[in-house]
Amino acid sequence: MTKNSVINGVLVLVSICVALIVVEAALRVFNIPEPLISGWRTPAEFPPINQLGWRGQKTAYKQDDFVVVLVGDSNVECRICPAEETTDVILQRALRGVHPKARDVALGSAGFGTDQEYLALQEYFSRHRADLVLHWLTINNDIWNNTFRTHGVTGKRARPKPTFWLEGGQLRGPTEDIETRIDPAYTSRIVGLLDRVWHNPETAWATRLPPAGPGGTEPPQGTDATHRDSELLETQQAHWSVWMRPRTARVSYGIDLTRALLDRMRDLATRNKAHFALFHVDQLGPGAARDPVRAGNPRETRGTVAVGHRGHWYLADVAQLQATVADVARGFIFLSVPITLEHSRVSARDGHLNLNGNRQVLGDLARQVQQSKLLENGLLENRR
Repeated sequence: MTKNSVINGVLVLVSICVALIVVEAALRVFNIPEPLISGWRTPAEFPPINQLGWRGQKTAYKQDDFVVVLVGDSNVECRICPAEETTDVILQRALRGVHPKARDVALGSAGFGTDQEYLALQEYFSRHRADLVLHWLTINNDIWNNTFRTHGVTGKRARPKPTFWLEGGQLRGPTEDIETRIDPAYTSRIVGLLDRVWHNPETAWATRLPPAGPGGTEPPQGTDATHRDSELLETQQAHWSVWMRPRTARVSYGIDLTRALLDRMRDLATRNKAHFALFHVDQLGPGAARDPVRAGNPRETRGTVAVGHRGHWYLADVAQLQATVADVARGFIFLSVPITLEHSRVSARDGHLNLNGNRQVLGDLARQVQQSKLLENGLLENRR
């Protein structure tokens, strides 16, 4: 090895070290990567936000008020609803038609599964009381939201969240609380960035889960529609998972996990002397109106769909979806509220209820709550 070769080698190493120092310094200046936080609350750009961090009016009630807590996900958060007419306001107005002392509180955020909903309710009861807890069951989302470590359906990097799991049939967890930092405080920002890029939290989490259904290599025959989707059908981290026939072992696990979380929520409400009920917005049953805005959307099909992703094909059946609702709700007080408005959803791509849809659904829910006698026992010993 010549002297020039040694000098050139040293210069290359020095250049690399200087470049790494510059990159490390830049990452620190711009705080890259930011700390990895598990779980979330309503972003500040969607006011009003109550004291616990959820979209809705401030939590305030009198001693003789009948306090109703509405728990859910993006449906409860309702970013399309104006600030003066959030879901808690709509439901409270409807309930006061049958109970003048009704006072509603909203707990929920977009992307929530039953896991974060339970933790939000737990936090609420640590500070406040309630007479009735109404859980908005979103069957297309809740099962896979609860099953996986992150919230995401397309394989892109998704935000982690507090997660529970079943072990020997028993509920375990959570992995952490809402808004907890879960990444190590790396000495080097470069190492932290590389770990963020290459580490997939679902890889290790999959070892806790039963196998996913492999699907077929060809579209099922005789279906009412064929649809290629961007969601992770082969792992069942997808809205379509609860439509799949036959039901896979992984989806069955998700249903059991969801029921265990709902049991935990009901027990929490009962210990705090509140009634607990589930409700479901029926968009596809015989009593539900068709929305022309959503015409052609494959998840509006009231039959069967051949749905595929990356060469994996599954049979999706609306009857299986309805069976999943029934299996999750079995043993709970359960209210099913059909959509009766033709123009009830935000857009062809966005299936959330628009303002009029929320008014109709929550108004009909209030009437069902009254008919179910859930407003008759305001448990006075619960007042504080």
